[in-house]
Amino acid sequence: MSRIPSDEIYKYADCKYTACIITSKRARELQKELPKDSTNKPLLQAYDELMDGELTYRRLSPEEIAEAEAKAIKGRG
Repeated sequence: MSRIPSDEIYKYADCKYTACIITSKRARELQKELPKDSTNKPLLQAYDELMDGELTYRRLSPEEIAEAEAKAIKGRG
């Protein structure tokens, strides 16, 4: 799929920014798995996965964010 219908994306993500982030993260994963001479486009494949309902995400609660930040700060220590 080469044209991205923005109206459809709201079925799979709460905003375009979220869709962009989860799609780009998946595309990076796919890029690592592809052979160097591959002609596949990882971003389009990731977008297709999002539109097929294969990619999901979960928003962290404020408590989970605070806990993750505290762990990161302790890890730097």
